[in-house]
Amino acid sequence: MAGSVAARRDFRTIRGTPRGASVGAVGLRKTLAASEKNKVPDRNPAHVATPRNLHATAIGCVAVLCLISSCSSAPVAADGSARLAAERVVLPEDFGHVLDVRVGDVLAVRPPMTASEWQVMYDDSYLEFQGTREQLRSPDTSGWKFNVLRAGETPLTVTPVMRGGPNPPRFTVTFHVE
Repeated sequence: MAGSVAARRDFRTIRGTPRGASVGAVGLRKTLAASEKNKVPDRNPAHVATPRNLHATAIGCVAVLCLISSCSSAPVAADGSARLAAERVVLPEDFGHVLDVRVGDVLAVRPPMTASEWQVMYDDSYLEFQGTREQLRSPDTSGWKFNVLRAGETPLTVTPVMRGGPNPPRFTVTFHVE
């Protein structure tokens, strides 16, 4: 008998009932009713600590971090405004005009007519050719690519090489660089 009383006391200690309290159904109901009566009301309407809302909060935080990291990788211009470099395609009808471009833009200049060999004149302090000397002289159908280096105004003149004929036409486009 003494062994069973000790075992019952250990069971009460594990279950959290105080020593001497009734283990019966009536005693358990009274204990639960007393704990509900003394319970502090939940003042957190968002229930942030619940596992369900904790998962949603974690997803929201990850989304915000992704947005912030994608914005911070954008290049920033010298004046502090964020701007991506644009590719400006110069078509044959653009020759003879002034085109507005920005520092950092890439100019894709299409040949104004069909020719196998060209002379290209430009100021390399404003424009940087992207290719080899051979590609400058004999471009493919996509033409020439230049990076815009600095602000100002600069012309680009392309002239087809024609042997044994009249003077070839000269095609000039002027870039106003901001």
